[in-house]
Amino acid sequence: GDSPQILAWLIIAETMAYFFTSTAQCMQLLIDRGIMVFTSV
Repeated sequence: GDSPQILAWLIIAETMAYFFTSTAQCMQLLIDRGIMVFTSV
């Protein structure tokens, strides 16, 4: 049958990938805003 350990690793990998993507998007937004503020000053 299916190995529960493999399923657990898939869930962990998917969660980490989602968290990493969300963090990267937030960082990009902050960087874009920071550059806009920095260049406007």
